[in-house]
Amino acid sequence: MTTLNGATYTWGALPSGATTTGSALTLPAITDTVTGTNTATNFQAVYIGIPTWTDSGAGTVTNAATVWINGAPAHAGSLAITNAFALYVNAGAAQFGGTMQSIGEFGYVAGGGEGYTVSQITSKTTGVTINNVCGQITLNNAALGGGASATFLVTDSAVHGVDWPGVWVYGNNSSTANAYEAHCTGVTAAGGSFYITVTNITGGSLSEAPIIGFAIVRASTN
Repeated sequence: MTTLNGATYTWGALPSGATTTGSALTLPAITDTVTGTNTATNFQAVYIGIPTWTDSGAGTVTNAATVWINGAPAHAGSLAITNAFALYVNAGAAQFGGTMQSIGEFGYVAGGGEGYTVSQITSKTTGVTINNVCGQITLNNAALGGGASATFLVTDSAVHGVDWPGVWVYGNNSSTANAYEAHCTGVTAAGGSFYITVTNITGGSLSEAPIIGFAIVRASTN
C-alpha cells in the first residue's frame, strides 16, 4: 500500500475466484469538503502535468505522449479474456480538449447495445421507431417506380435537433444491386425524429425490401 495526501493506493496481485473484480492498482473513492465561497474552475481526482523534454543538441522525438498505454491486457495459459480494452471508461461523459486521431477502427462496437433493427410495415412511407444511435431498417417491399422516391419518419429518442444521421443502403441483401439511394432529408427541430428519403435510381419499378443503415453523429451549435 502507498499513502499520498491521506489516501491509500493499493498495489497487488489480482484476486482469485470466478466472480471477483480485481485491480493491480486501486485509487479508492474519496470525499473532499469544499469550504468557503470560492468557485473552483477545475477539480480532478488525478492530475497529470505537461512534461517537457530538452537536449543540448538537435535531437528529434518521433512520438511523444504524456500518457502511453502499450496495449490491451494480454492472456496466457488457459485464461480467457472476453473483451480486452486498453482504456475503459465505465460511465460518465468524456471530454477531449484537443484533436482526436484514430489509427484503427472508430465507431460503435458490435454487441454494445447501441444498435437495433426494425422492419417497415404497410408501405415505404410508413414510419418506424428505433430508439438507438445506429441500426438497420428493412423497408417494406411495396413497389417503387423508376426514378420515384419515398420518404418516411424515423422516431428516435437518441437524435438531437442539431445531430446528423448518416444514412446508406446496405449492399448485402436480396435487393437489386446499386438500385437505390438513401439520405436523411431532415431532423425535427426539437429532436426525437428524422426523415429518410429512398429513391429508386433504375429505369423500372422495383418491389423489393432494401435494408437502410443509419448512424447518428453528434453535433453542436456552440
